[in-house]
Amino acid sequence: MKKFLLSALIAAGSVGAHAEGLYIGVAAGGSHLNLRCASGVSCDEGDTGFKLLGGYKLTKNVAVEAHYADYGNVKGRVSGDTSGFDVAANANLSALGVGLALLGDFTPDWNGVVRAGLARNKLKTSGSAGGFSFFDSDTSTNAYIGAGVGYKLTKEITVNAAIDYTRKALGNEAIKATLYTIGATYNF
Repeated sequence: MKKFLLSALIAAGSVGAHAEGLYIGVAAGGSHLNLRCASGVSCDEGDTGFKLLGGYKLTKNVAVEAHYADYGNVKGRVSGDTSGFDVAANANLSALGVGLALLGDFTPDWNGVVRAGLARNKLKTSGSAGGFSFFDSDTSTNAYIGAGVGYKLTKEITVNAAIDYTRKALGNEAIKATLYTIGATYNF
């Protein structure tokens, strides 16, 4: 899926180089996957993530967007004290989504965006326990929301800061994923 979305963004950029309203963007930053860890489990819920997006402005203030986001990993570990039995687990969340973006200018140089839509969230889990390894993958469709501000460097290039949020079920629990990014958008 990553290769498909990247290919689609590149194709849109090359085909629509003269098409007003098209834009592509890339962003990276910190992520937080909030998972309630059991007592005695050491959890690292912070990581880095990234987002690739492409959009088309239907009007000056409304656009349709597609994106791929990697929300990073959450890692857990239980170290055996006297038994020597260690358990380590890792979960990675990625999303392929489509939605609407509401765009607006605050000043001639500053703008903002609010976005919402549906994402196909994929959770990959892996780990080891007592010399045995395990791997699992689960995909489901969930809502996502986001917001950001941008500063226009030129007519075509905007630097932006954004926050994106989604969630993914993991058994009876839910991983709440937040991605804080700094990036750039190119407007055709």
